[in-house]
Amino acid sequence: SFASLSVVQHLKGMAEAGRTILCTIHQPPSEVFGYFDQLLLLAEGRTAYLGPRAEAVSYFASIGHRCPSGFNPADFYIYTLAVVPTDLEGSKAQIKAITDKYAEVEDEKGITNRPVPKSSAVITQTLDELGQQHGENFLTQLRVVGWRTVLLTIRDPILIRVNIFTTLLTNLIMGLVFYDTGNDGDVAARIQGVAGSIFFVIALSGFTGAGNIVQTVPVERPVFLREYENGMYYSGVYFLCKYVATIPVLLILQLVSSAIVYFMFGLNTDPDRFFIFYAIVISAVLSSESIGYVISAVAGDNAAVAFALMPVGVVPLMLFAGLLLNLESTPVYFIWLEKISFMRWGFEAAMINEWRNDPVEAFNCTLPCFRTGGDVLDIYSFSSSTNTIGENVGIIFGLTAGFRLLALAITLITLRLGVKR
Repeated sequence: SFASLSVVQHLKGMAEAGRTILCTIHQPPSEVFGYFDQLLLLAEGRTAYLGPRAEAVSYFASIGHRCPSGFNPADFYIYTLAVVPTDLEGSKAQIKAITDKYAEVEDEKGITNRPVPKSSAVITQTLDELGQQHGENFLTQLRVVGWRTVLLTIRDPILIRVNIFTTLLTNLIMGLVFYDTGNDGDVAARIQGVAGSIFFVIALSGFTGAGNIVQTVPVERPVFLREYENGMYYSGVYFLCKYVATIPVLLILQLVSSAIVYFMFGLNTDPDRFFIFYAIVISAVLSSESIGYVISAVAGDNAAVAFALMPVGVVPLMLFAGLLLNLESTPVYFIWLEKISFMRWGFEAAMINEWRNDPVEAFNCTLPCFRTGGDVLDIYSFSSSTNTIGENVGIIFGLTAGFRLLALAITLITLRLGVKR
């Protein structure tokens, strides 16, 4: 039909532009069929032909199945490989002969013609059994899956642009709200403004990182499940590639964002303090992404459920960051929640970075009287030790690793139990 021709013409244009197009089509007319470059013919779960479309006719002729002159090759392949109800044994025997012949061709090329799995039973096998299916070594899987993950990221420019725009716009608005608060002559206003501005940067990282993950991972899950069932790669390879692929964009985007808010806030102008602040923000975003992976693992392929669960995973961590509730006032039954809150460790590290070793003359002695930056940190029950910054960043990276391993464990358990959601 004209509609199918238009669609295939459009796909052809995309392929010529450098994109890889896979298309399943049923009984295409000869004009539509002529647009295809490569052809894969399957019969009874086995490969009957894989190669250039233009060479398929001559290949079938070479094995005794000549396409009549003027006949649509697509129809010829369908008739040749069809299971005829009135001649089941004969048609299946013909299919077996054709697929066996092509298997010999593939063997000569060093290609394995393995039947396509007809059920999802493989998903319930033990991990050792699954590991035996992977034909390629770990490094090869890592290279191929990693390169594909990068391409998927690059080929979604709209999502990248939206993330860049929203992140920069949000940081610009925050910069305007807390503009030059670090240079406020009123010490109480300065303390409140600096604490509020730093807190919102760390809190924003929590929603940004987790949000970026829950909007992509659930959508990709069906593809991951199908490829995992077919033994194409280990589950850890997929997650590792996902973890690494987001880092380059994250580093660049957060450098620009951190520069915007840091200098608009009027925070300490020492160069080393800015880069420490930048490192703290990076660690916080990575940790929030890890929470996004855990939420996605629980939600499965349902992105709506993942978005609904995101506040449950992020907001409690924000409550125990140290601004809204003093650390010494944390209820004993929620101490564990404070300890796993990357916002708590990130906020403390950023506050120490700003207030440490501030000279006495930087403060006007009003009531209450603050003579050093350490006095300010004492309000929030934060340590005034410079070493605490590195310790806190280390804890955040530890939480990042822990949450990502938890996400992988949840995924493996659901795969083992055959739960696809």
